[in-house]
Amino acid sequence: MLDAGSGYSIIHITDPSDSMPTGHYESSHGECTVSKVSRTQYHAFVLNRKCILSTLINESGCFLSSAVPRTDTLIEWSIIGPNSPSINSLLRNMRDAGYQYEKVSSEALVRDTVLTSKQDEYFNIAFDLGYYSVPKKIGLDDLSRILGCSKSTLNVVLRNAEYNIFRFYRDSYRGTG
Repeated sequence: MLDAGSGYSIIHITDPSDSMPTGHYESSHGECTVSKVSRTQYHAFVLNRKCILSTLINESGCFLSSAVPRTDTLIEWSIIGPNSPSINSLLRNMRDAGYQYEKVSSEALVRDTVLTSKQDEYFNIAFDLGYYSVPKKIGLDDLSRILGCSKSTLNVVLRNAEYNIFRFYRDSYRGTG
């Protein structure tokens, strides 16, 4: 939320056809910049200037974490709030403002970490020393000596860390978890 009726968001877009137009677009209601981040992935940075929903979301203390179009008239939202009363207040205010919705599910957000403490430590050191650079600046042999572990242990810890990071990334953008 920037000010009354204005909101800024980032939208992750998957376009398997790889035909999404990129660039900057403006209207009286806001602005949008679409950038390509990989072969089929895009990010849209959106500024809404006249958005009642942005105001309602901001006033509730909640955040819109995703909005996925399901049909021409149906959008599936994922909303994160500090607690159930905040989300319920947002939903009441949306209904009072004339918006129709159907609450599909509700669950408490569990703060699971993506990496174990060892995976986090080894991954960050490997990253900082250039193990993931192209070309690599350090290999498993030297890295395992620095970390004081065997090469096979380091390989397993890093592969598990990579798997968890990739799974988290994939699930976050698919809206599953």
